[in-house]
Amino acid sequence: MIIPVTISQPSHYQDMIRIKLYEIIKALSRIQLHDQFKSL
Repeated sequence: MIIPVTISQPSHYQDMIRIKLYEIIKALSRIQLHDQFKSL
């Protein structure tokens, strides 16, 4: 039972991680832009 799960899940996990990383990067870039506008 363990092996099929480990074979079937990695791509799904990679997609989830990719989405999470994308959201984090978007949030960080938004914060950086906001700080730049405040400093201007």
